[in-house]
Amino acid sequence: MNGSVTTGVHYIVDYDGHVVKMCPDTRSLGHAHTSYWRGVKKMNSRAVGIEHGWTHLPVGQSPAQMRVSAELVQQTKSKFNIDAETSLGMVKFVA
Repeated sequence: MNGSVTTGVHYIVDYDGHVVKMCPDTRSLGHAHTSYWRGVKKMNSRAVGIEHGWTHLPVGQSPAQMRVSAELVQQTKSKFNIDAETSLGMVKFVA
């Protein structure tokens, strides 16, 4: 993945499972912030950001969000030939 770093995400998945694609998967964004994994710092250039839209707090993620997010992850892994050993999920909590 390449491109200039800008804060943002590639996809937003709403509570009902609707997906908004914000930019190409190949664009490097700043959603991973300070990150380190397997000797690599700043994972933004190697990451695709998927955020959940919180339209019904405090219920949490809906089954539709989780299903669509899982589909996006599988599509991304297939597109970039990523296996289970080299994929990583990230959870960020905001209070």
